[in-house]
Amino acid sequence: MTLPISFSRPRTLGRPRRSTDTSSAGRVGAPLPAAWVRLLPAALILVDLGLDTTMSSHVAAGFLFIALPAFAAFSMGVAATAAFTVLAILLEIGVAWRVGHQFEQHHVTAYAVTALVGTVSMVLARQRLRQNRDLVRARTVAEALQNALLKPLPERLGPLTAAALYRPADADTLISGDLYDVAETPFGYRAIIGDVRGKGLASVQTVAAVLGTFRETAHEVQDLTELAARLDRRLQRESEADGDGELFVTATLVEYDPGAVAITLLNRGHLDPLLISAEGVRALPTSAELPLGLGNLAGAEADAEPVSCPLRPGEVLLLHTDGASEARDDNGVFYPIRERLAERFGGAAEPTPAEVVAHLAQDLAEYTDRTRDDLAVLALAGDVWTKALVMAP
Repeated sequence: MTLPISFSRPRTLGRPRRSTDTSSAGRVGAPLPAAWVRLLPAALILVDLGLDTTMSSHVAAGFLFIALPAFAAFSMGVAATAAFTVLAILLEIGVAWRVGHQFEQHHVTAYAVTALVGTVSMVLARQRLRQNRDLVRARTVAEALQNALLKPLPERLGPLTAAALYRPADADTLISGDLYDVAETPFGYRAIIGDVRGKGLASVQTVAAVLGTFRETAHEVQDLTELAARLDRRLQRESEADGDGELFVTATLVEYDPGAVAITLLNRGHLDPLLISAEGVRALPTSAELPLGLGNLAGAEADAEPVSCPLRPGEVLLLHTDGASEARDDNGVFYPIRERLAERFGGAAEPTPAEVVAHLAQDLAEYTDRTRDDLAVLALAGDVWTKALVMAP
């Protein structure tokens, strides 16, 4: 993948990029088989002809052509498999003709067996193509779901710039139990990052519930405390409906006020945000509150107290899930995210969100090749408009 600009997703731990552009999803074909698979029929022909010319005429090397249609079916369509079936029979006849055995019973039997193998291979080729089409459709639906849940956001959202990294622990899935989003609301620019308890399809359903509620409620309530309370109640309803008394989501809510050049943070059981600047990297301490979905355990809905702090020009707010801080190397040592970021950006002149996320993606890939947990990273910063506002007399 390319380096992240805004919410484009950078290359993550050596995995190939999957496109999230669904505008042409219906026209996307199944991936081609590996080159060596496509070369198998030609290789078999060359081997068989080579054996036939170098071995005794008493050795029936031409019988290897019986496998030619099956080799073709691995990578080709029905018509091509049929053509290779005919070619295999013609080659068998030609090899047998060279020694005058073309009408002997065992050669005639080989022609019939080749025709039978070819017929079965054509059926298998048709089934393979059908399964590939089904896989493409399923992948297209999954990518559409990913875009619906984790919407690609514009490079600039008012005076806010951002970059994001998202990586499910399972390479075969596009959506995991981590989430993030940013929204422009009447009350400022609001963001959320979260980590759902559990994995699998159930966690994806919870992600959809949280993001759906956030996107609607963030535009309706004035303070983050009420926003968190509504998310809390939504998860409690989900918990009751699913019969899962342990359903919860750790999350951090952020509100950016460009007029005050400040951020307000509300933490519900999540990792503390990090503030990256030329002076180094420091954690922003927030009040310890129960995760979303467990607010009722406090005797009443948890009324977490938001924490405000300035977000000056050149500073980057980094939100992440435990997929970053709990990544381990070969010796089982956790990834020291603060130290590694400080080593890279300490003293750097005004790091950008894109630079921070790109470095984190590359550094994690070098630190560990084991993906035990989902990973979501969101970096936010005020842009030059905010800087001009701050510097104005």
